[in-house]
Amino acid sequence: MLPADLSIFEQTISKARLNSYRSYFNADLREAVGLYMWNAEISSCMRVLLSYFEIALRNSIHRELSA
Repeated sequence: MLPADLSIFEQTISKARLNSYRSYFNADLREAVGLYMWNAEISSCMRVLLSYFEIALRNSIHRELSA
C-alpha cells in the first residue's frame, strides 16, 4: 500500500534516499516509494531471522564457555 501523498512521503524520507532507488531501478517516484516500502518489509523479516541467529549464537557461546 502506497502513501496517499507521494510528495509528502518524499519530503519526509528525503529526496536523496528515494533517488537512489529511482536511479538504480530507473523508476519514477511512485515505483521508488513502492521499492522503498518493499525494502522495509524485507528488512523487517531479516531482523527476525537475525534475532534468532543471535540467540542461538549467544546460547552456543554460553554452553561452550560453561563446559
